[in-house]
Amino acid sequence: MTRQVLALVSLATVIAAFTPAHAQQTVTFRTPSNNIHCMAIIDQGKTQPDDLVCDISKIASRPLRPKPADCEFDWGQRFVLDARGGADMGCYSDWVGSDSSPVLRYGSSLQIGSMNCTSSEQGLECSNRAGRGFFLSRSRQRIF
Repeated sequence: MTRQVLALVSLATVIAAFTPAHAQQTVTFRTPSNNIHCMAIIDQGKTQPDDLVCDISKIASRPLRPKPADCEFDWGQRFVLDARGGADMGCYSDWVGSDSSPVLRYGSSLQIGSMNCTSSEQGLECSNRAGRGFFLSRSRQRIF
């Protein structure tokens, strides 16, 4: 092997060592009011995410459910939908929102794997094929 080819092989080995073997695709969106931001991560080799996470910035009432004793972080504004299971609230220390996320316009829907989210002037409703999900708006939140 020539020195140049050996150098390229060595460089390729170094690049491969630092390339994540578990690459991901991130899907984000937000409502036109900019009050609800959602994110789903699709692992490499999969066709759908394991779950969808939506954070609602402002709510007009107390959280839908009381804060669990084992939650050391923020509570009341994160909702999680499992692609194959149910929906629930989540304990969180970060925010999935970004002003650069695309807007899901009122009257529009977005299919992410087996989950579907529909934006309306009343709020955002997300559900999976099992019919489980949540509805989010400033005035009310509901898990079904």
